[in-house]
Amino acid sequence: MSIEEKLDAMRTVAEGCSLAAFGDRQTRLVLRVSSDKPWAQEKLDDLCSQGADCFELADSEAVVEKFGVAEEGAGSAILLNARDVRLFFRSQTDDADMICGVFRSSDGMADVSEAAQTLISEL
Repeated sequence: MSIEEKLDAMRTVAEGCSLAAFGDRQTRLVLRVSSDKPWAQEKLDDLCSQGADCFELADSEAVVEKFGVAEEGAGSAILLNARDVRLFFRSQTDDADMICGVFRSSDGMADVSEAAQTLISEL
């Protein structure tokens, strides 16, 4: 199964998931995407940058000191805004790999978490 097919499958698991993407946290570029409508590449890359920023903040000394984090860092991050909910998952084996999900609401997020964790571990 291709990455695109896996992203399509991940989106169907979660109600309200309008986009699932595979990105590179280091280059901050989305490499593969599955979405219900087209996204401009610069918007996709902005999404990837948002996820990378979330993980950089989670890994910062101040956050780790205050809240403590496992040695491998946080595996997921969430970003809420007025339009949607954005969920990010990073690989524990390849520091660059990340899955991004965009949701209309928080309703389908629990369903997609397991699918996203499985997908990122398979890449």
